[in-house]
Amino acid sequence: MRFLELKLPPVALFILVFIASYFSAHQMSAGMVLLPYKFIVLGLGIALSGVVGLAGIWEFRKQKTTVNPIKIETASSVVDSGIFGYTRNPMYLGLF
Repeated sequence: MRFLELKLPPVALFILVFIASYFSAHQMSAGMVLLPYKFIVLGLGIALSGVVGLAGIWEFRKQKTTVNPIKIETASSVVDSGIFGYTRNPMYLGLF
């Protein structure tokens, strides 16, 4: 998907994934797929994704650099501490 490289900001990607998830959930419920503890799993997934995504933003703020992937010329440093020691892009991982 090189044609999307540096063109789709994380927030827009989040909205697209959220809409796709919404329609996927309706398709699954129409097919009567029953999952045990679905609200607990949903809550844990939301909490974990929020922690991972916000940890990435926190590290960018600590380094005083931009979180905007479109304007790379405004980046002042490479962040490799904190959550970036475990994953290359925690904000996209949180969105996933």
